[in-house]
Amino acid sequence: MQFNQIEINFIEADIKEEILPKLSDQNINITTPENKTYTEPMSGYYLATFGFEHDIDGNVPFGWADTSDAVCGANVISGLDGYKKVLECWDQSGTGWSNIRNDFTPQANGTVEWWWRQSKSGVAGHIKIGGGPTLRWAITDQLQYYDSGGFHNVKSVSPDQWYHHKIVFNCDFDTYDWYIDGVLEADDSEFENSRSTLDYFRFYTWTTHQDYSFYFDAVSYSWDPNYNIGENTQEGLLLNFETNETLSWMGYSLDELNNKTIFGNTTIPVPYDGSHSIQVFGNDSFGTMYQSDVRYFSVDFNPPEITINSPNQNGSCGITAPNFDISIIEPNLNSTWYSIDDGITNTTFSGLSGTINQTEWDKKGEGLVTILFYADDTLGHIGSANVTILKDTISPISSISFIPHEGNNVVNKSTTFKITTDDGLGSGVSLIRYKINDSDWIEYNAPFALSTYNVGDYNISYQAIDAAGNAEEIKSILVKLVEIDSFNEELLFIIIIIGSIAGLIFSTLMFLKAKSKPKKGQITPEIPRERVPPEKTFHEVQKTDIMPSFCPMCGEKIMGEEKFCSHCGAGLED
Repeated sequence: MQFNQIEINFIEADIKEEILPKLSDQNINITTPENKTYTEPMSGYYLATFGFEHDIDGNVPFGWADTSDAVCGANVISGLDGYKKVLECWDQSGTGWSNIRNDFTPQANGTVEWWWRQSKSGVAGHIKIGGGPTLRWAITDQLQYYDSGGFHNVKSVSPDQWYHHKIVFNCDFDTYDWYIDGVLEADDSEFENSRSTLDYFRFYTWTTHQDYSFYFDAVSYSWDPNYNIGENTQEGLLLNFETNETLSWMGYSLDELNNKTIFGNTTIPVPYDGSHSIQVFGNDSFGTMYQSDVRYFSVDFNPPEITINSPNQNGSCGITAPNFDISIIEPNLNSTWYSIDDGITNTTFSGLSGTINQTEWDKKGEGLVTILFYADDTLGHIGSANVTILKDTISPISSISFIPHEGNNVVNKSTTFKITTDDGLGSGVSLIRYKINDSDWIEYNAPFALSTYNVGDYNISYQAIDAAGNAEEIKSILVKLVEIDSFNEELLFIIIIIGSIAGLIFSTLMFLKAKSKPKKGQITPEIPRERVPPEKTFHEVQKTDIMPSFCPMCGEKIMGEEKFCSHCGAGLED
């Protein structure tokens, strides 16, 4: 069962049951809840579609049909082993059976939950849900399911012990899951018979066995608008009332909310801690409306619920003790206190905010500190919450760096200054700031320069602050801002331009020279030899005018009788 968590107004811590409003008799008289404060559920009453609270002991429960054989039967009993108002199915025959059934609106899928118990070993009983899921408590104390392949063991059980069961069925696939005490014991089990919908819950004993009983409690259906799956594992408060009227409809309203239809007495979910009211309504077949007086009661099941708003988890704090702010949900709040040494020293406080005791804070060294907050109510329930923060009392360290224009502290307008920091294992640097001479502080986010300042001397101050608020001492450096010589800048620019042009010319000449040389393997055009004048003999020409030759590879002039070209090294012999 889920409880709505809402903040409620505080009521006086010394509230007494006797100051709650008293009631007078009406046509409908509520007997429980009583006019008091409940500190726990009413034992044995479980939330359910059929909890049998409104049924008279010895009778067949309302909405069920008993078709048992002779000396067999089914009826409600007052309780068994802590479970109040239980359905007993008994068999004394040996030849007949106990047989009881509840019909419900056809369902294609849904969930059925109940509690089940057997009185002794060696006997059997069966449950059928709409002819689909078929279950058996076998004579071997085995829970089994039945399909086209016969019976299949699911879990060993013991007599005289309650077991919680949940069947989740799906007629689209003719399968179901079987949970026993919250554990899935049979997954996608097959129906005994294919069904498009299921429409009844039936139990029957075995005809050849006798002198035994099966017991059921809190039979519940997921399609019941007043029931939530899983609620029948939780106890609630019994709404019990009496009336002399014959009512065709009954309902109740909790805290003046919309009416919920009931068959009669029922178990209601435990409301949130605080003061509540309940009223029962009904009408007869003539349309006459009846109502009970309003019954007032209060609930205090839970310890105070504490929420820590500050300090934040994994936050940090320095030398000064941190402030705190909390919220508490508790109608009967009694006292509050905190501890920062695991409960060795407890410090009480009033209200919901304050400051941690400075003396206790000073005792804690550097590192993590856990603050435990406590609160109790007038019934002695104690709630707690904790937060862990870092105590950091050591300041971070910062430094500034730059590349001087000249010397150690001469800079120009393009010189950049970079600030770096280190906080070790502390809370981490949260702010770096600097200022120029007497300017306002400037938050440091990236390297900066003095590009907008005139030449002169400047004092640059800087400082780092960590997340715990620890600030290092302000540091500073003195720098001299100068202008770069404009003549030198122009000369440097001219030199760069001239160098670039010279390089371009040189590259062009080298390219042209390379283009003028014949490539390896290229045939040099034949250069005609000088003709011998007709008036001179060959030998005379040899002696006086030696005819020049040229390298066939590169065209270089060859003098004499060299075997290799002196320019390219090509062979000159034929």
